[in-house]
Amino acid sequence: MLLGLDRRDAQANALWFESDFRQSEIENLRLSAIRDEDVAAFRALLEKAHAGDAWIGDGNFAVASFDIRLPRATLVIWLEASKISCARRAITRVLKSGEAHRIGKLGEALAFIWKFDRVNRPRIEALRVCYGADVPVRRLTGRRDVAAFLASCGDGAQC
Repeated sequence: MLLGLDRRDAQANALWFESDFRQSEIENLRLSAIRDEDVAAFRALLEKAHAGDAWIGDGNFAVASFDIRLPRATLVIWLEASKISCARRAITRVLKSGEAHRIGKLGEALAFIWKFDRVNRPRIEALRVCYGADVPVRRLTGRRDVAAFLASCGDGAQC
């Protein structure tokens, strides 16, 4: 499972797309708005998406899904990135054509980034400990860490 403030940057993409694992269907699920009345259906889709032997999921929807995903996880990866780096990526994304991110929501995204360590990280960590205390955690802090991690996973090795 991939956690961190900016899971959608090049580091995260390297982990998802350069590994031998297929990205979980959660990436497609997250694009639709989830309303309270949709939570049961969403959880059923998550159970199906994470039923296989190999999957990679991100940390979105922790409250609604960690009880499903973390007990089956074999590794949690925290991608650590600076707030400045994440803000730069958020701004860059809204300026690219074809992106789902919109400039009208940029202030909200930047506020989320700025408050992440104070607000979201403790919530995610509490849920991680609650549902996956025995799952090993690997913290990757940059492109070199990601490259070294991916290299250690080669030739069928368990990461």
